[in-house]
Amino acid sequence: MLETVIPATLFHTQILDLQQKFPAVLNGEAEGIHAARVAIRRVRELLPLLDREPGWASIDDLQSRFKRIGKSLGRLRDADVRVDLLASLEQRIPHAAPTLVLVRQRREQERLVLIRKLIKRLERLDSAQMIDALVRYHPMRFRVFHTARTAKWRRELRLIVQQRAQAARETIAHATGVYFPNRTHSARIAIKRLRYATEIVHQTGLADRSRAIRALKKAQDLLGDLHDRQELSDHLADEVSRAAAPTDDNSQVALVRQVIDAEARQLHQRYAERRDRLMEVCCDSLRVGEIRRLPSMVAVAAVVVSSGVLAARRSRMLRAG
Repeated sequence: MLETVIPATLFHTQILDLQQKFPAVLNGEAEGIHAARVAIRRVRELLPLLDREPGWASIDDLQSRFKRIGKSLGRLRDADVRVDLLASLEQRIPHAAPTLVLVRQRREQERLVLIRKLIKRLERLDSAQMIDALVRYHPMRFRVFHTARTAKWRRELRLIVQQRAQAARETIAHATGVYFPNRTHSARIAIKRLRYATEIVHQTGLADRSRAIRALKKAQDLLGDLHDRQELSDHLADEVSRAAAPTDDNSQVALVRQVIDAEARQLHQRYAERRDRLMEVCCDSLRVGEIRRLPSMVAVAAVVVSSGVLAARRSRMLRAG
């Protein structure tokens, strides 16, 4: 039986990965939390391309539940990044280390509160049971003559890519080359969503998008590092504003913010140098969304059938001879 990669098989792979990472999430492990968050992003991207299976909740309900889990994981991931950045700054700015240690300890306490909230939310949503049920789903393998379902998800994927590419192009243009934190953050989200949709295009063989994926990932990583520093800078600003009067600790925090802000400016400059390439990727993605071609496995089927017909003809001719 001829097979190929389809959204259902990709979905099954991501659900298995999520199930494996779930114990690490419950234990509050930073790497497991990050990996689970990425897996959920990919699961949510694939859900619209699937048909509802017997025993499942509706696709919309699954989307809603995974979205809420993803948000909780995202808040925890942001807390982890802030703690890691503060620990790094302690090493890089030794004379500010005593102050940074106190700030980091407060952030670690906040992280503990977030992990408790996450675990309670996972329990309320019956997340483990939901994931186990989805793991038991065995996706239908692609058959040579089973083209109706394939045509459907291909059309939907093309439409999604077009929408994501247009949104990314608009947000990148709106952000301009000047650093606006909120606008740049919106561009980051749009680029990230386009990347995940583009990965599906590439993995299912709709088009070779490896270069586009690399460009989107590099930009996403840059903007992610920029966002992390902006978030930490804002949190440190809150630390200073809550103080009743100026102190030496506040002066140290202000100095650290200057270092962080300088790094943020450098990261934004590196992103700005990639804007033209990103706009090209968006335009290319719009054209990918317009592709209409014979599905690869249907083409393979045609070859198989043709070969069979030719073999039968040869056999008849030999017998006749």
